[in-house]
Amino acid sequence: MNIISYPSTDTYVEVEHCYTGTHRVDDVQTREIGIQTSMTSADIDRLEKKGKRLDNPDQLMRELFVTKVTKNDKSVQKYTGLPSKQSLGGLFGILDKASPVLKYWSGQGSAAKPNYQSDSLHPKSGPKRKLTRFHEFLLTLVRLRLALSTFVIADLFGVSSSRVSQVFATWINFMYIIFTPLLKWLQGM
Repeated sequence: MNIISYPSTDTYVEVEHCYTGTHRVDDVQTREIGIQTSMTSADIDRLEKKGKRLDNPDQLMRELFVTKVTKNDKSVQKYTGLPSKQSLGGLFGILDKASPVLKYWSGQGSAAKPNYQSDSLHPKSGPKRKLTRFHEFLLTLVRLRLALSTFVIADLFGVSSSRVSQVFATWINFMYIIFTPLLKWLQGM
């Protein structure tokens, strides 16, 4: 084993073998190099957040899909059947104001419990929800428009198939209650 000495730094490196055929390093000069960057702490924070998102592939997939669906009017129409981003936002605004809290369907009679989450001292039990209300609304519209199966929707939104079923059933019933008075059906001829 050879020991190589770098004269200007007093650093010694052990070398088992040499690829160049020579062991002489007397001509080597070393110097310190400083690196400057124009990144601010805000840039670093933003990069750290992006790194954390990469650690959660379900969340990343959901964010990318929602971004793709809401990118422009054509995309909104293709995925949801609504004519524009403005109409998507308007419908969601109506529904969001109509009921700030939803009791999610989990079988017949499951939504009958009154005062669900009405007490601010006792919020929703269980784990924090992965989907925002807007994501749930979008999930419902995409499933209605494209007739995708629950496992495909579950993969796109990073939740379980049973969760997709719960969200879909809840939002369909909720939209029925809110929009029925606003719809005028043609009478039979």
